[in-house]
Amino acid sequence: MLLKILLLIGVIGAVYALFLKKKKVESRGDEQTMVPCKECGLYVSSDEGVVADGNHYCSLECAKKGAR
Repeated sequence: MLLKILLLIGVIGAVYALFLKKKKVESRGDEQTMVPCKECGLYVSSDEGVVADGNHYCSLECAKKGAR
């Protein structure tokens, strides 16, 4: 009888650990700053966007439009 109770507690604990316990979100350490495109307002990563004349743009097309 004691063995059945311990087994039941173990199964409940395993179910809790697998499904009910919230997983911790780990920081990847490579967080990037999102900046709005000066021309269209789309937010783009500062690493992936285009910088022209000190302004951030989402693409070369928007940078060309902004230069006009």
